[in-house]
Amino acid sequence: SPDYSCSEPVMLDFTGTSSGIASWEYIFSDGMTSSEQNPSHLYVDYDTTTYSLEGLTVDTTILKVTTAAGCMGFGVITANIYTPNALFLPDVKDGCAPLTVNFEDKSISQENIVSWHWDFGDGSTLDATNDNTIPHTYTQPGEYPVQLIIVNSGGCRDTSYIQTIFVGEPITLDFSVDKTDICPGDTVHFMDLSNNANIDAYHYYSDGDRLTHCASDGNPAWTFHETGSQDVTLEAIYNGCHSTLTKPGLINVHGPIAKINYNMACESPFDFNFTSLAEDADSIFWDFGDGTDTMMVSTITHTYADTGDYTIILRSTNNTSGCEESSDTVQIHVRDIKASFTIPPKVCKGADLMLDASASQDVNGICYKGYQWNSSEKRPITVGTPVLPFEFSFGGSGDQWVELIVDDVNGCRDTLRQYTRVFGAEAKIFPSDTLICLPNSIDFTSITSGDTTLASWEWDFGDNQTGMGQNITHNFALPNPADNIFKVSLTVKDVLGCEGMDTALVNIYEPTSTITTIPTPPFICIGETVNFSATDFTTQGSHLNFNWDFGNGTTSNNQTGSATYNTAGSFPAVLSFTEAATGCAGSTQVEVKVQDYPTAAFSSSVDGQSVLCYPINIEFIDQSSPSTGLSYFWDFGNGGNAVGDTVVAVFGKGTFDVSHVVATSFGCTDTITKPINTTGPEGDFTLDKTTICLGENITATINPADTVDVGSFHFDFGDGTLIHDQLTATHAYTFLPGSNQQPIKLVLTSVDGSCSFTAEKIVTILNTQAEFTNSSGTLTGCEAENFTFVNQSIDANQFEWDFGDGTPTSNLESPTHVFTGAGTYQVTLTASNTGSNCVSTVTHSVTILPEIPVSTDDVSICQGDTATLQVNNPQTNYSYSWSPTNLVGMPNSSSTTAFPSVTTNFIVTASDTSGCTGMDTATVFVVTPIPNITFDTTIFAGTTINLPVEYNPPYVFSWNPTDGLSCLVCSNPSVTPTEDITYGLSITDDAACFTSTGLFVIHIFPEDIDIPNAFTPNNDGTNDFFNVIITDDVASLLEVTDFRIYDRWGQKVYDNDNKSKGWDGKYKNKELPSDVYPYIVEVTFLNGKKKTLKGTVTLLR
Repeated sequence: SPDYSCSEPVMLDFTGTSSGIASWEYIFSDGMTSSEQNPSHLYVDYDTTTYSLEGLTVDTTILKVTTAAGCMGFGVITANIYTPNALFLPDVKDGCAPLTVNFEDKSISQENIVSWHWDFGDGSTLDATNDNTIPHTYTQPGEYPVQLIIVNSGGCRDTSYIQTIFVGEPITLDFSVDKTDICPGDTVHFMDLSNNANIDAYHYYSDGDRLTHCASDGNPAWTFHETGSQDVTLEAIYNGCHSTLTKPGLINVHGPIAKINYNMACESPFDFNFTSLAEDADSIFWDFGDGTDTMMVSTITHTYADTGDYTIILRSTNNTSGCEESSDTVQIHVRDIKASFTIPPKVCKGADLMLDASASQDVNGICYKGYQWNSSEKRPITVGTPVLPFEFSFGGSGDQWVELIVDDVNGCRDTLRQYTRVFGAEAKIFPSDTLICLPNSIDFTSITSGDTTLASWEWDFGDNQTGMGQNITHNFALPNPADNIFKVSLTVKDVLGCEGMDTALVNIYEPTSTITTIPTPPFICIGETVNFSATDFTTQGSHLNFNWDFGNGTTSNNQTGSATYNTAGSFPAVLSFTEAATGCAGSTQVEVKVQDYPTAAFSSSVDGQSVLCYPINIEFIDQSSPSTGLSYFWDFGNGGNAVGDTVVAVFGKGTFDVSHVVATSFGCTDTITKPINTTGPEGDFTLDKTTICLGENITATINPADTVDVGSFHFDFGDGTLIHDQLTATHAYTFLPGSNQQPIKLVLTSVDGSCSFTAEKIVTILNTQAEFTNSSGTLTGCEAENFTFVNQSIDANQFEWDFGDGTPTSNLESPTHVFTGAGTYQVTLTASNTGSNCVSTVTHSVTILPEIPVSTDDVSICQGDTATLQVNNPQTNYSYSWSPTNLVGMPNSSSTTAFPSVTTNFIVTASDTSGCTGMDTATVFVVTPIPNITFDTTIFAGTTINLPVEYNPPYVFSWNPTDGLSCLVCSNPSVTPTEDITYGLSITDDAACFTSTGLFVIHIFPEDIDIPNAFTPNNDGTNDFFNVIITDDVASLLEVTDFRIYDRWGQKVYDNDNKSKGWDGKYKNKELPSDVYPYIVEVTFLNGKKKTLKGTVTLLR
């Protein structure tokens, strides 16, 4: 109980209801066990898989019980644990802010789910009462861990695993290349100038989209293979948000590039057609690989004299580009494919044929292809070897064919078909019977046929006997075959030796009967009866006659019977039976085992003793006969029991009947019972306390009313002190016993002096002593550094520290303390034991040495220069060390050189002989040049924009003009211009390492839209379309969202159908006449502003 739960861990309570049980053993699903009758066990599902479903778990417990006689029984108890599983799926995992994500609940629960608590990871949550899909919008970039908590109607809850939503934002991209004019095969290095740490992945596109690189590499290199002007596009991804920048015609690849194209026709396999696809070449030269060549022919057909493999080389040059000669190489395969194989003109049906195409010519037999075998019967077979690697035969008679199709390396093929005639023979066996018992005869007849004259009939009867002839009779004799089946076969042959075959199965049976007994197995004691019964055999329509011999001199002719066995031993009970219709006989038997009853007897270790003082251990020894082969059970009459031939039991005061039961392996038992009488005094005592301090009094007290048969008594305190016949005894200990545990005993003696009884109690003696030192053992430390105390107190578990400096006390066992001033402090430790009144205090002087003063200064250097670092006012009695050590010349000197490649913090540490230290940090600013900056953009008036430039402390900025800048010394200052403006920036540094400039040109987008007032759609290439005039520099900043044109009757003839070209003067693909047509144009700007224009246009034809 419970047998069902929707949560875990869960405490399962078990109640054992079996009766007569001597021992209980529960085996729980986690391998733990219990010997209690009614145990409780905590079920825990140790799930270590983060993403697995919980669902139904069946907890299985096995109960094993054993009776006093050693009989065992088993039971299985199950509890169903069905924990809910919180699960959800987002429709998107990443994208640009604002990003709306729809979260779909996929939770599973046996009970109804009643509440859903959503935590979206951005500080907002939602509590829902249904499983509807929840939309949530993330407005800021970031990574948001989302979790769902569900609660079902059973009160059980589950928390989902975290799914992270990645939200990014568009990134302002920039990049540069190390060269722009190159030759084929030259490598261009790209450099990302975006300077944005949020970028997760990069991809550059160029060279006909061939450019590839690792997504993490923002500065890849690429070798170009296409001539001409190449656009370069950089795409960057931040948390799934894609940004792109394209620089048109950035790379110019000059020729030449040699390229070969060729083809051939299978009808003329020696003729090959070659075409030069060379790019940007002044001249070309062909080498056909067979000793012939030619120049300056773009397309040529070349005829080869022989088959073989030839290497073709095309060389191209450009005399003005300055690029090296280019060559292209291909290998061609000249082949003359021929199929060849043979088969016999006559074959037998089913006979194996070897199909061998080794005589074929120029076959490309690789990769399980090249040779395709077709036939009039079978599906096509394709292989890569000339000889078919498995058996081939015809299953039908008559005219048949085999066809070979071979392929060469060029895909050309040749076909050859060969014909043959197939002969076969057929046979069918008809036995007169297929189920017999032995011995018996069967008549076999056959029906046979063939495509030519039959010559012989050969029989094999499966019993090492054969025969000849179309029809035959055969006698099957004993013994029965191993599987009770004779496999009979007939082989018929024609005059060509072609065979036909058939088989028939003759099944052999024998009558059977099975004996059952009560009891089962028939293992009994002397004088008991066994009941026998046998099964009948009626499968073949008859029945059995029975004859019993029970092995004890009695018999029976009935199907059932019984026999009583009066002597011990083994008796074979034999059943003989005969099938009434056929006379087929058989027999079976069962062995009856009979045991004699044992005689129970035992002795004990106290036999002959007249007085037994309690408590007493008594050993009982089995004396039963026979002395072996028995099981033993003891009932001691005191609530205890045991098994075994020799056992020990403890008896208190009283009279106890000890019973000894012995049993044979067949359950033949005997019992003997003897009394045990014990006597002695009774009594106990109390202590006023169980824990004392060393030297503290403890008092033991005896209550006379609680004693029985006590003549005298004394207390034994274990240290040599005995106090006789005093109801109250007080004692103080002057020594510490081992493990601090000391027994106190009360020894009672009976009135007649024959028995004594000892009662014992344990007292804990503590000797609490406070003591401490520090981690170095010197009680000396340094100012403003950790001082670690080491508690050496004994017999204490509660502590209070007073550090002597006015700071709050501490209750830690071994605290760490920081002394803020140099000097000597009186530190006191009070140690106590919460289980007693024991308290001890100790005070020691702690010496704190002053902190070492040290200072240094920051330095600025140019990239590649060396900095000098030095301690201000160094002292000879201090030692100094600098880190990082790999970037300084003398790390253990007060003055050193440093050679960092980037701005680095260097730490100097000063120390004295006492181990006290001091430290300071010097920053070496490495001034790196800022590349010249060129920034040109177009924005709407009143739009705020950041000027892309990074500021660091060594740099000096000078802006011209300064009007409108949000700051003059910062990174990425913002401006909000209302008209075209250009900012100039001069950049220098404190160390005068470099001078750079920046030019930031900002154009204000003109909101005036140009629309022509006439057009002439006559397909002459000029003014054929009527459209809004949008220049390339502003195309990305606006969109024509509505463009409608009407005729003079109000019929709409155009509705923004072709945004890129505009109206072609047609309506429903028919040309409209010359006329004036009204229009309405709506333009939407990137900032969301809309502008509507109305007017007319004149169509002229």
